[in-house]
Amino acid sequence: MYAAHRDRVHEMGYRGRHRSGQPPDPGAGFWVSAGIAARLLGQHPWMCRREVSVKAAVSRLSARKVWRALGLPDVTDDEQVFTDGDVAALRSVSALVRGGVLDQRAALAMMEAFASTSRRLALWQTQVVAQSLEGRSSLTGTSVSAQEVATKLADIADDLEPLLIYTWRRQLAATVVGMASHFDSIPKHSSELRGDRVHD
Repeated sequence: MYAAHRDRVHEMGYRGRHRSGQPPDPGAGFWVSAGIAARLLGQHPWMCRREVSVKAAVSRLSARKVWRALGLPDVTDDEQVFTDGDVAALRSVSALVRGGVLDQRAALAMMEAFASTSRRLALWQTQVVAQSLEGRSSLTGTSVSAQEVATKLADIADDLEPLLIYTWRRQLAATVVGMASHFDSIPKHSSELRGDRVHD
């Protein structure tokens, strides 16, 4: 199954760039990283932009807006980079807007907030894992590869995910409690919510 998917991705990823001859082999490292990414995403990407939009019952324009809000690169119509998780995320954002819970601008801003915070968190935690592995390897005189760091992150992702949700809810609760004395006059500016000084 994976071999078939690999061949399909290999073909789609280079179609149109090398119209004559065989597409170049991206190398073993590419397939190793693709396998680790699939572990983190829950499956190998298998849908293109049109397919994920159809399954999520949203327009391709709306899907593109969410994708950009997440800070992820634009993809061509035939690149198979989406999973069932992307479908679920699009449906969730769409439900918030269609249900009147948030307007589109607020929903996209929420996604941007998640993306900005989680991007920094992912980089930070990658550094933490790398430093931890380097500390252990220094005892044996061996070096740590990027593949080892990536594999370790995939190994512990399921253990870290509940802690991420727990921490976010704890911080959200602390923010609400901190706002309690201002419930009668909700701040009009985000800087007030962050506790920044607002100058007249």
